[in-house]
Order: sequence, then C-alpha cells, then structure tokens
Amino acid sequence: MIHSTHNNNEENIVILGGGIPGIFSSLYLSKLYPNSKIHLIESSGQLGGLYNSFNDNEGGVFDKGMHIIYETCIEEIDKIIRECLSPNQWLFLEGNFKDVAGVFHNNFLETKSPYMNINSISRNKLNKCLSEFFKSLEHQAPSFKDCRNVFEFFEKRFGSSITKELIEPVIKKLWRTPSKKLHPSATRIVLMDRLQMFSEVASSDLMQSSNLRSRIAYPNQIKLDLKFRNSQRGLYPKKFGMSNLIAGMRSKLIDSNIIIHNKSKIHSIDKKDNVISSIKISKGASVEQIESIKLFHSTVSSSQLLPYFFLNIGKSNFDKSLIQKYVFLLLDSPPNMDNLYYFFSFEKGSKIYRVTNYAAYCPSAKRIHKNTNKETWPICVELHYKNKSPNERFVQKDAIKELLKHRIIKSQDQIIFARIESAGGFPLLTLNNCKILEEKDLLLEKLNIKNLILAGQTPYKGIFFLHDILENIYCLINNFHNKSN
Repeated sequence: MIHSTHNNNEENIVILGGGIPGIFSSLYLSKLYPNSKIHLIESSGQLGGLYNSFNDNEGGVFDKGMHIIYETCIEEIDKIIRECLSPNQWLFLEGNFKDVAGVFHNNFLETKSPYMNINSISRNKLNKCLSEFFKSLEHQAPSFKDCRNVFEFFEKRFGSSITKELIEPVIKKLWRTPSKKLHPSATRIVLMDRLQMFSEVASSDLMQSSNLRSRIAYPNQIKLDLKFRNSQRGLYPKKFGMSNLIAGMRSKLIDSNIIIHNKSKIHSIDKKDNVISSIKISKGASVEQIESIKLFHSTVSSSQLLPYFFLNIGKSNFDKSLIQKYVFLLLDSPPNMDNLYYFFSFEKGSKIYRVTNYAAYCPSAKRIHKNTNKETWPICVELHYKNKSPNERFVQKDAIKELLKHRIIKSQDQIIFARIESAGGFPLLTLNNCKILEEKDLLLEKLNIKNLILAGQTPYKGIFFLHDILENIYCLINNFHNKSN
C-alpha cells in the first residue's frame, strides 16, 4: 500500500544514511530550512553506523575500534556536534593530548611518536637515504593530489631509497598491495607522511622551516611545542561509549522535528526536468511517498543510487577488500601501552592493524567484570586478513598470539573476557577501486540533477575521515543554499 507522507504544498528534504554525516546534515539543514520537513532515512534499526557502540551482556560497552570526534575548526559545524551533549558530558582532548598514538615497528613499540624512525634503516644504507632526503627538500612536500600513486608520494617526500627501504615493506604489510598500485589518497589513512630523524633540540630548530616540518616528526609528541599544533580538539563522551553521543544526536533530531525513517530503504526515485520530484521509501511491506522534494542529500555511495536512475553500471571488478575482524577484550591489568590511545602495527607478517586502549582517553571505560567482579581494562584489537575469513576460534587465537608478540600483555591469563565481531571489509584504496568509485560518481553528476547532493566518504578525493566529510557536506549544502536563494 502506498500513501503520501505529505501534501504537495509542503517542501521536503530527504537525507539518505543515518550515520553521523547524515545526522549532522539533518540538523544543519533544519536550521537553514526551518519551514521544510526533514526526513532522515536509515536502512538499519539504529542510527550512528560504525560510530555506534554495542553492549555485551557480560563484557559491557565497546566501541568498534578507536572513535574520537575531531573538530573541523569551523564553529558552525563543531557547535552542532557539541550541542548533542551538554558541556559537562564531554571530555575535551586538547593540545598534545588530542591524539596520542604509537607505532610498533622492528619489534619495538614506539610510544613517544606515531611515526617511524629512520634509524631503523641499516647503517650502510642510511647515508644514501639521507642524501636523497635532503635533495628532496629542493621542492615543497607534495600533496597526495599531486601524485599518481603512493610510491610517488613518498618518493617525492623522502627520496626513492627511504621509500624502498622503509616505506614499501610497511605499505605491503598494511594493504597487502604494492605502493605503485595504491591510490595516493591511501597515504592519509595511517600516519606515515613524516619520519623521526633528529633529536628534540635539532627537530625544534629544523621545524621552523615549513618544508622540513611537513616531512620530519618531532620525537616526543607530548612535548611538542603547541605553536606547531592547530586549535583542533578531540571530543569524546565522559561516559564511555560513542552510543551516548548517538543517543544525544537522536534526541536532537527529535527536538528539531526531524522525521527518522528507521529500517527503511529507497523504493523508487522520480525525476522531472533535472529535479528529483518525489521518492518512495519502503519499510517492510509498506511504501510511503514523499513529494515536493526541495533537496535529496545522499551520504551513501553512488553505487547504491545509480539503479534508481536506470543507469546500467554493469559488473564492477573491484579489487577485493581486506577482511577485518574486531577482537574485544577485558584485561585484569592495564595493557602495556604507556599512555597511548592506540597504535598501528607495521610489523612484517603481523595480522594486527591497530590496538586501542579505551581507558587511555576515557577513564570511565574501565569497568567491573560482571562474572568475576574484577576491575578490568577494555581494549580492541583490529585484525586484517587477505583472502579467507577464519572462524572465531582462530581469530581469538591470532589476537592473543599477536598481543603476546607485541608485549601488550604478559600472559594469556590476563584476559578475562573476549568477543569477536566482523566488520565491513577494510577499504582497499587501489588505483582500480578509486577509478571505479570516481566513474560511478561521474555517472550521477552527468545527470545534472539540480537538487541532489552527494557527500559521504570520497576516497579518491581524500575525503575519508569524519571531520573531512562534515566539512565537505557543510560546503556543498551552503553552495546549494546560496544558489537556491
């Protein structure tokens, strides 16, 4: 049965995707268009996407990996996010404590910097590496947009010897793909665009040069002079769990009279004169029609929209994503990670991608284990597999083996609780995959639909992290608003 949600005299705005980007868009658009009906469509039963937490009956609340909200430094955006919780419900991570990260490389956990040290290169090759590095300073450090692939990005930044000796093995470990086959935007995912090279004193002097500052890492992130930091802060709920923020966002949506369509999907889209005029959405067996659409804003991929415009996209030969597993653990003592919020493992052969110590940035993450009544420290181990997805028993064994190898735990007996969750495939940013994604976006753009905004993750443009996505959405919505007024 189809029924019209609103009559033809009402202006409707539709946002597709109920993750944080879609929630932000809904709240921002409700301010710009207070007389329009805002509809937020989410296919699952809950908002928040990967940013939502889950609550295990025995283990308690866990986030799916490390999620801190980093400000965009655009007050209009950041204020909307901040107002989803009251000021006393936020932790503000500022200055050198905004993001405390490390890296495991060459059998050593670097806790003072998230960047590799050039001293891990053998002495007989180091002079050549340094010579090429200083020669690279004749040119400004490249943006990923100036490069054809990941190898070229690092070659222009550090020289070919450092790239081959130090960078390339890590790239192959992280992505299971040679750097020349990866899109240059992949360089933004993990911190590798700087290297530790000099002492704190020497680094302080050398970092006066912007060209050097963009290439060398200060060897102690906690002691870095704040003049080299921007004003961006990290935000996290005081009560552990990003689900607390999502709950606050949901309340804001309701207070703003935004209509939330959970467990709903696009059924059909009607287009007339280069404008989306109406859509039908389905929820179970029922179908609703929304007419008089002022704006249709999608935060999901173009692949999901193209069929509704009867575009024959054929089969896309994507390079297969890495298989990602989350292992959530409760430990009876703190993990051996110093004050790190998380670290990446660059160790050859390691299945670990990242380990997160929640209590390092949110003290309330510590909890009493329900079954043993012991105080515990929760951590998350993210593992990547190339081809076949192993069963849970092997995933848990891999996680424990890797944690012991990385010396994060002293004994398996330290683990009180374990739970394994699968994730969506870790995006493989190969040149091929990014080309396919760009082609799909171009197909929609060529339709020249005047009231359609596409704004979500756009890897080939380097729009990957949440603060980048929100800033892009903000700009696109403002452009639409200015043109339509």
